[in-house]
Amino acid sequence: MDDFENNFQNYTNIDDLELELKQKNQRIKTLERQNITKQNKIAEQREENALLKEENSKLKELLKAWQEFWKRILEFLQDKFFSSKKEDKIYEQVIDELLDRNILNKEDIDEIQNGYYSNEKDNEDLEL
Repeated sequence: MDDFENNFQNYTNIDDLELELKQKNQRIKTLERQNITKQNKIAEQREENALLKEENSKLKELLKAWQEFWKRILEFLQDKFFSSKKEDKIYEQVIDELLDRNILNKEDIDEIQNGYYSNEKDNEDLEL
């Protein structure tokens, strides 16, 4: 009888261990699926990050190009608006029209003019 009880206890323990092992294996499979899902998500985010970096780089280049373009336009306007040459006096009408149409305001004109005169002074200093 003792042998039977010991064997029965062992079978019960084996059944419990097998059940526990089965549960652990199911948990491992669940974690593996979650891991794969998270790895896929990380890969997607890396791809998106690379695309955003590329887009950011392109936007920086575009911004730099527009800044250079605006700088050249501003220099042109400064040369024409505040030139002492007779043929450039027509641009005074352009200034008035820009002001009338609210494209530029008085502060903008002052800033352009101040930039012109500071550039003119720098050029005179270089000539000396």
